[in-house]
Amino acid sequence: MDLRTNGAALALAGILTIGLVACGGSADAESADVPAPQPVENAAYADKANNEMSVDASDYMASEDVSAETLVVYKTAACECCARWVDHMEEAGFEVDVHEVSQEEMSRVKEDNGITRDLASCHTAQIAGYLVEGHVPAKDLKRLLEERPEGVKGIAVPGMPIGSPGMEVEGKPAAEYEVVTFDAAGNTKEYAAY
Repeated sequence: MDLRTNGAALALAGILTIGLVACGGSADAESADVPAPQPVENAAYADKANNEMSVDASDYMASEDVSAETLVVYKTAACECCARWVDHMEEAGFEVDVHEVSQEEMSRVKEDNGITRDLASCHTAQIAGYLVEGHVPAKDLKRLLEERPEGVKGIAVPGMPIGSPGMEVEGKPAAEYEVVTFDAAGNTKEYAAY
């Protein structure tokens, strides 16, 4: 994919560049030269022949122990707020498998999984057949995994709101933000508000 000629990918790359700078990373051109990783492998689907990150929320086996499910995270190496979000998820009991990728690959992960500009943040994850976009609080992800609402493809905190997990900034008050669920068509619904 050529980011220079694909409008949606270019917009996502812009969001990621802003996010990298905002969370302490750099947006240099060298990061695009890192080889692309293998497709995301969800522990629950490791034996499937096609381990792509694209997921269908209805195509998974429910787990009785939410904390035992592996949260597969795609993030850039330089993104400090993503690393802090991973720490938040591990502290909440999630097993986390992190894949550090280039900015170009991060844009591709988002585009291939239908993460629109309106939903995009700095990292994308998958667990139990759901996509997780951005700085979603662990308690909201646990609630989603317990409720397993019909028709939901994923959960997101669009952008990078100050005060969301991993985006805490000393001396700055937390911003108001929403956690939303989204379906395969990109329609969103408020799931929690802070």
